Amino acid sequence: MTFTVQVTSSGPTPTGIVEFLDGASKLGLDKSNGVVTFTTSKLAVGTHSITAESLGDAAHAKSTSPVLDQVVQ
Repeated sequence: MTFTVQVTSSGPTPTGIVEFLDGASKLGLDKSNGVVTFTTSKLAVGTHSITAESLGDAAHAKSTSPVLDQVVQ
């Protein structure tokens, strides 16, 4: 399963780390250059509450995406 997020700002392009979560469980992380793609095979059958959390950088505060309810069949 692949998730892609775009981290935006009215100022410079956000950099730093984006962490992907299933509820409170950490799935993985990657460095941002404005767009981050994350692939995982760790999701079991069922519904998962996926969020992406930008941990911020020198010019941007930490922020979290809305929840995506992802169904795995």
